Amino acid sequence: MLICLFLLQFPHIINLNVGGFIFTTRLATIRKYPDNMLGAMFSGRYPIQKDKDGNYFIDRDGTYFRHLLNFLRDERCLPPTDVAPEVMKEAMFFGIGQLEKRMKLYKCLFADFVIWESVRRNIEDYYKIKEHMIAIACQVHLEKGKIPPGLVLMEIVIEEDVTFQDYERQYKRTEQRNQLIHKHFVTVRAKTYEHALNVRSCFHHDLSKDGYKFVITSLHPSYLDPDTEQYTHRPLMIFNVMNLLFKFEW
Repeated sequence: MLICLFLLQFPHIINLNVGGFIFTTRLATIRKYPDNMLGAMFSGRYPIQKDKDGNYFIDRDGTYFRHLLNFLRDERCLPPTDVAPEVMKEAMFFGIGQLEKRMKLYKCLFADFVIWESVRRNIEDYYKIKEHMIAIACQVHLEKGKIPPGLVLMEIVIEEDVTFQDYERQYKRTEQRNQLIHKHFVTVRAKTYEHALNVRSCFHHDLSKDGYKFVITSLHPSYLDPDTEQYTHRPLMIFNVMNLLFKFEW
C-alpha cells in the first residue's frame, strides 16, 4: 500500500495573529527550533487556521509574544526582568526550552524555577496534594455554610533508611487529629528531617504565591516503636512523623 504524504507549504514571510496581536517574521525564524510548538505548527504537517485577513491565527494572548519572537530572531535579545514571569509562562507554553533555560538564571525567577522546583520534584504527587489541600479548605466553608477557618492536617512521614510501611493502624491519634483525619488530612513523605523542612517551606511558598492566607502550627513530632506500639524519643525509630496544621483564612 503506497501512502503519499503532502506537507503544507508556507511563504517565506509569515504574518501571525496571536490573540489579536499582529506579527510579521520569517518562516525560518519560526522554524528555528523544530521541536517546539511553533516549529511543529509550521512544519507543514498540520493545518493552521487563518483570520479574515489571511494571517495565521494562534489562539493565545499575544501580549508577550514579541519577546519570544525577538529571542528566536536573536538569542541575545532576552526579555526585561519586569515582564520575566509572564514571558516565562509563554516560553513554557510554546516549549521554547532554550529561552526557558536562559530565563531561569534571572534573579527574580531562579528561586521559583530552580530551587523550589527541585524541592517539588522530590515530593511525590506534589501538585495533586496542593490542590487537595485547597479543596479541603474550601469544602469546610461549603459544609458549614459560613466562613470558618479551613483546617488541613499535613502529616510528613520522614523515612530514614527504612521501607515505608502502613503505620495508620498503629499510630496513636490525638483528639485533634481524630477530628481531622477523615476529611481534612493529607500525607507527604520525606527522606530526611531536612527534606521535611523543605517540604513545609515549599507548600508555604507556593500557597502564599497563589494568594492564600494561612497560619501553620507545628504539632509535636512523634516517634513510634513498632514493637511496643508506644511513643519514644530514642534516636532509633522507624518513623519520625511531623504534624503540621494549616489554618486557612478567608
